[in-house]
Amino acid sequence: MYDNLTDILNDIETIDIEKISEKLALEFDKIYKEHSLKPEWDKNKDVENEITSDMEDFIWDIEDEYDINVENKERIYQVIRGIGISFYG
Repeated sequence: MYDNLTDILNDIETIDIEKISEKLALEFDKIYKEHSLKPEWDKNKDVENEITSDMEDFIWDIEDEYDINVENKERIYQVIRGIGISFYG
């Protein structure tokens, strides 16, 4: 997740991009780990929406903490979902 996030976020002008990518990767991994405990979680639209909502909330926290704007949120959700399903599915 870290490498993919770093690639997606490379257009953000901040010296903390590695730290931001690390925080996001760790939190997203935690989110997928928690939600993957539910039966057939990877095929359930409600679970997908919960995951996206949790990711979105954390991105907002990061935006506030680092005073940045993450414009590629949809791409992040798609890429991380693919990784999450392949890892935890």
